[in-house]
Order: sequence, then structure tokens, then C-alpha cells
Amino acid sequence: MMLATEMMTYLWEPDDRYGAEAERLATRAQAQEAQVIAVRRLLAQLPRELLMATGDTSAQAWQATLEGGGPLLRDALARRLSDFPFPLVTPKPPRPLPAPHRFTLPANGADSALLLFVPLVASQREAATALHAPFFQHMRVENNIGYVAQCQWHACAGYEGLLALLQSPHLSPDALLHETTAFFERQGEAWRAVTQKAWVGSVAGEGGER
Repeated sequence: MMLATEMMTYLWEPDDRYGAEAERLATRAQAQEAQVIAVRRLLAQLPRELLMATGDTSAQAWQATLEGGGPLLRDALARRLSDFPFPLVTPKPPRPLPAPHRFTLPANGADSALLLFVPLVASQREAATALHAPFFQHMRVENNIGYVAQCQWHACAGYEGLLALLQSPHLSPDALLHETTAFFERQGEAWRAVTQKAWVGSVAGEGGER
């Protein structure tokens, strides 16, 4: 309750000090993000790409979700939030994603990186998770493509699905994408069809020559 009250005080009574501090922190966060490794930059960008593709990011709305607590706390918070200065909207299921999309981030080093995200239904989680070990074995151990070789189930911006990540000092993003799609095609026709719906993010580093 104390935290909710403090938050609403900031929102109801804007103060130049809060705005200046928020701008300073945002600038610092952007500078720090630009320095992190390529795959982490792609992971940070993915939810932004999904939200821009499926919703009106210009509309300001808030969602409130409470986990735990008893009836007294829920009642007190509901009454406190009735005075919230902005619209509170009920969480909704994510919209269907449009056609597959590719986004590119500027280079910040010698490494190239690839992110591949395929939204799937929950019933496919076990099959996707089973690809984790073979993907790592093929990309990292057998072919030594790069430092990062991950394949896992991932939740992002209300969507869930298969996430593959690669980072390499010597392969270009197109070469990494070729290696990734070839791997999934070898898993069977079903995975070939699935990866055609993938969202792809890439960073082209100075070392990606082929």
C-alpha cells in the first residue's frame, strides 16, 4: 500500500526533479544497453518489435496484477487504485502476429548475432525444449560456430515459443540464419514449416565474412 501510494503521488503531482532524474536514468540505460553483447541487445529489442507490430504504442494505459495477498489487501488496493490518474485496462490475450518480420541492430563490435523467435502454442513446448541439447551440440560443439548457441522455450510480450540465439566472431547474420534454418529442417517437415513463420533479429559485426 505504501509503494502504491508513493507511485501515485509521483503520477498525480509531476515534479521537474522526477522528470530530470528519469531522463538521466533512461540515457544511462540506453548507453549501457549499447555496450552489452550482441545477443542480449537482440533479446532486449524483441519485445519492442512484437509490441510495435501488434498494438498502438502511442496509447498510454496501465495494467495492475496482484499475486498473493488476502481479501483485505485486495480490497484496499482496489479502493486505492480507483483514484489512479491514468486508464487501467484488463490484460488481454495477445493479438495474432502479422507476417514474419526481420529487424537489424547496428554493430557494436566484431561479433555477429542472430535471434530467431517462432511463436508456438503451449502444447509444442515439450517438443521445442527437446531441441535444446541437439542445437547446442551441433552449433557449439561440433561446428564451433560461436560463443553463444542456445535453443529454448521463451516467453516475450505475451507470446510464447521457440527461441534460438547464435553469436559468432566469423559468420555473418545471413550465414547464421542459414545454419539455423538448416538445423531445424533436419528435424523434420513440421519444423521446416514452423521456422518459415519466425521473427528474425540480427547484428552484423565486423568479423562476419561469410
